[in-house]
Amino acid sequence: MLPRRRGAPPPQRRAPTTPHPPSPPPPPPPAPLPCSYLFFVEPLLRDEATKTATRAAVEAFRSGPGPALQAHLEKWDKEHPGTSYISAMWYEMYLANRDPLPLNLNPQLTWQDVDDPARMKPAARAADIVYQVSGGHA
Repeated sequence: MLPRRRGAPPPQRRAPTTPHPPSPPPPPPPAPLPCSYLFFVEPLLRDEATKTATRAAVEAFRSGPGPALQAHLEKWDKEHPGTSYISAMWYEMYLANRDPLPLNLNPQLTWQDVDDPARMKPAARAADIVYQVSGGHA
């Protein structure tokens, strides 16, 4: 601590700051999630055959495993108050990695850049990200 100058007033003590109360965890996404998926992905689809196939896949999900998965997610959310359905994945990213680090670890999800300039245009990049996220790369 630096010495005070002669005649300077004593330092003011601030009241301790308290952190804001934590935000509530996000709720599960609403049940008609595939509708919003179509809203965002359809502008990226150029040919009608791909649009038709995408609509069919969303409808198959909506009438197939979608309702059961949504019910499971909502049930899990009610059984685990105060946490989020994404917490387990997030903690796994933090706690499963045992690499030695000097200070801290900040996991993140990163998109790998591509070398082809044509694929770096915004529409092509967005389509590539949607394709990769949708599991089309398998």
